[in-house]
Amino acid sequence: MILYYFLTFLMAFLFSAVSVPFLRKLAFYLDIVDIPTSPIKSHTKVMPYLGGVAVFLGFIVSLALTRLVTEFPTGTLHNLRGIFLGGTLIFLLGLWDDIRDHDFRLKLAVEAVAAVILIIYEVKLGFQLPEVFIIFFSLLWIVGITNSFNLIDVMDGLSSSVAVVASLAFFFISLPEETFYVNFAALAIMGSSLGFLIYNFPPAKIFMGDAGSLFIGFVMASISLGGKYTGTHTLGIFVPLIILSIPIFDTLVISYFRWEKKRSIFLGSRDHFALRMLSMGFSVREILFRVAAAMMLLSLTAYFITRVSYAYAILLYGVLVLIGFFLATWLSLVEVE
Repeated sequence: MILYYFLTFLMAFLFSAVSVPFLRKLAFYLDIVDIPTSPIKSHTKVMPYLGGVAVFLGFIVSLALTRLVTEFPTGTLHNLRGIFLGGTLIFLLGLWDDIRDHDFRLKLAVEAVAAVILIIYEVKLGFQLPEVFIIFFSLLWIVGITNSFNLIDVMDGLSSSVAVVASLAFFFISLPEETFYVNFAALAIMGSSLGFLIYNFPPAKIFMGDAGSLFIGFVMASISLGGKYTGTHTLGIFVPLIILSIPIFDTLVISYFRWEKKRSIFLGSRDHFALRMLSMGFSVREILFRVAAAMMLLSLTAYFITRVSYAYAILLYGVLVLIGFFLATWLSLVEVE
């Protein structure tokens, strides 16, 4: 099985990396570009979209080719079909929005439909709760994480690098439990995101657009729901919150700052933590490396929580909450327009 895992990652990486240059030319030809006319933008020149197409195709093609050379274990193909169908809907929504902006209410409605598709294919929370609560919280989680990766995509390499580290963390935590759909999907999205990151690393040559960030967020939400985190104690159930804490943190931070300014949370602003750090004088690369390092530390902490005792898990959660509160307070001292 390890060989098939490696092939899935390698095919996703190669297909994504090879297709980006072609998609970059196609984006310029079709005029699917991002023009920095807003002060929210962190880039200064016209940038092509369609990088998300490479991420999507790398993910789909790698898993399809893996399916040709091996039989997926029981249930894996069923779960992956849910990710394929829901993910394709999310990808098309994002691609449509890259070409022509649409109302946030329409986006949320389509995302909810994609989440329902995922739930139908048995990708949902594993809590011991009445089914109606399982469905509700699964919907909330899927839509929330999907949009959190879209929100964090405000700087070269940020969303894709977070996805690479997070997917690797989900893979290693789920590997001993043999949650096969999580393992295959995690390596596929890691490979396709890494192939794209080569061209998105600052200074970027192409953007993933909503097509890429929404799709990555949807896949990350999907694989986070499939892991078994409570083998040692029940507190392990919160491990996905730690692995995905940076996009979640950014979502909470900008929601609070926009609410404080009495602005709609759905309207763009420079309240993102990365843009606040940029205002502090950090370079884009410095921010990216710090975020990547933080992601690695968070992933290791998440792994340890699934292995240590109940008391140590509480201690680790407490430390992380205090760090998050400190960072939010530090960021609040930065004045942004």
